[in-house]
Amino acid sequence: MMSLTAENVTKKLMDMTMNRQANTKHYPILMLVLICALFTTILSSQSHAEVKFPCQELHDTAAVECALKLLGENIPAINNQRWRDQSYREYAKQLLRQNKIDEAIGIISAITSPDTQSLTIRAIGFGINDLALNDDDKNSYFDQLHIRAGLISLKDSQEIALTYLAMAEANADLFDRALQDAKKVETLSLRQKSFQEIAEIMAAKAETDSAFIALQNIENNAFKNKAYGVIAHSFIKQGLLSPALQAVSYINDPYIKSEALLNILTKQDMAINVPIKQGAENLND
Repeated sequence: MMSLTAENVTKKLMDMTMNRQANTKHYPILMLVLICALFTTILSSQSHAEVKFPCQELHDTAAVECALKLLGENIPAINNQRWRDQSYREYAKQLLRQNKIDEAIGIISAITSPDTQSLTIRAIGFGINDLALNDDDKNSYFDQLHIRAGLISLKDSQEIALTYLAMAEANADLFDRALQDAKKVETLSLRQKSFQEIAEIMAAKAETDSAFIALQNIENNAFKNKAYGVIAHSFIKQGLLSPALQAVSYINDPYIKSEALLNILTKQDMAINVPIKQGAENLND
């Protein structure tokens, strides 16, 4: 069946005009029907052409603002709870990138899953360091995030959120606050993990004293040994031999200390490209 387009209707009219095979009695009626169809098709085409979609004529900042608004309006209509929560989490990240920090934090209350709430708190906390904020503003926003974390209904997720916040505060150069907040984590394993994560962040910033201070707060000896090994690895990756060896000196487990020293020697050999004397590779044959 021929589709009803302006081109097809016009072709039909021309065919009928050139070929008078149609019944003379019905010819005027057919012509009138086809002419009406032509005008209806043309008007319909113009109507579709005039339809304006949201944001399509906007540019740059205005387009982003419009898209964010549409996203915020669309997410509540998602029926699947998990997908809706995940969409809210990503929406919060986008708001944060546009420096809409208060709005991003406000999104947390729209999320129903405790785990997704804690992950959203983590995303916002770490994102704060990417914004041009002074320490007072950072502290203010972290205060708000702590309030949100305290509202999480599941205790485990709440503790994880507090761990994330301590890490994010260290990342945002709020080291003293990070230490104090890590100490407030009640779950022993998470509290010790918080101190290790803070130490890793400070080691990555080459702030050696802060890294060691964080590790000194770890209570469990076995966990502390492993943490010093991790920090030694982090230091040697940056070519910081002295603090790497200092970290190893605090390890009192012979196996973990040996592993850490072997790792340092291997990395150091790779860094300075120590040549192997000819025939040395055959000493153990």
